[in-house]
Amino acid sequence: MVKHTSLAIVFDETRSKILLQKREDFRIWDIPGGMVEKGEDFASAAIRETYEETGLNVEVAKHVGDFYRPQTKKVAHLYECRVIGGQIIKKSNETVDVNWFSIKELPRRCTPPTHKYLEASLANHPEPIQETLTYSTWLIIVWKLAIQLRNLRNRFLR
Repeated sequence: MVKHTSLAIVFDETRSKILLQKREDFRIWDIPGGMVEKGEDFASAAIRETYEETGLNVEVAKHVGDFYRPQTKKVAHLYECRVIGGQIIKKSNETVDVNWFSIKELPRRCTPPTHKYLEASLANHPEPIQETLTYSTWLIIVWKLAIQLRNLRNRFLR
């Protein structure tokens, strides 16, 4: 069974900076996003996840594309969004920092697909793109292990 995630690439007004959140689990920069909840549409999930992870309210400007990741059996639905309100929160259950970065100078420690998602959004395709992303086996193993450890830790902290 394929699982779905939704992601928001949030640009500033000039489209020269994007919003990134530093993940609490891996301490690396990523665009806001996460799992789609039951009964939720993909765009709404991107909006909700952005608010939960950054404190900013956004609206969807464009559906950029869908990225199938066969090794994890997930499809990431990417939406370009713009800020319509809220205030940045630097810390949440999933985030230890939030900041704007120049699209020409992203932080060195970004998740593997961050550059791909930025490139796809900046390409400004007239229709949403469909693409398959694959990663090395070791990266998938480490990622899954880290997620399991985070979930286990969070369960004990409740």
